[in-house]
Amino acid sequence: MYRFLKKELLQNSNKKEEKMEQKQNKDKLVGYVILLLGLCIMGFSIISMISVFISGGAPINIFPQTTNTIQPGHNSTQNEQIGLTPLFPMFNIITWFVMAFIIQAAGGRVASLGIKMLKASLPDVITIKETPVQPAVKKD
Repeated sequence: MYRFLKKELLQNSNKKEEKMEQKQNKDKLVGYVILLLGLCIMGFSIISMISVFISGGAPINIFPQTTNTIQPGHNSTQNEQIGLTPLFPMFNIITWFVMAFIIQAAGGRVASLGIKMLKASLPDVITIKETPVQPAVKKD
């Protein structure tokens, strides 16, 4: 009877270890996926910043560029266009830069979460501290 119970306890503990190992493998896989997702988000943000600021590409048009037309007089048929046309590209670039920075920060947070999941799935490791060896002092 004792042997039977001992054998059953060993089998149960082996099953628990296998389940824990499977859970750690799943957590590790999810951690890698989340880390990769965060790095992709950050990469997209960096590439789009480079394309706008270095390559001279156009940022996303956040504020539409509108102009008002005013007829200066009844005798004139020409329309003058006035507006804030020089300021809209600046507003677009500044707003787009802030949004890209927020996207990059969000990607960093996602990647950080993936790293935390990877660290949690690692087995516990005992570190041994090495003590430095003191050189021998020569007596003259």
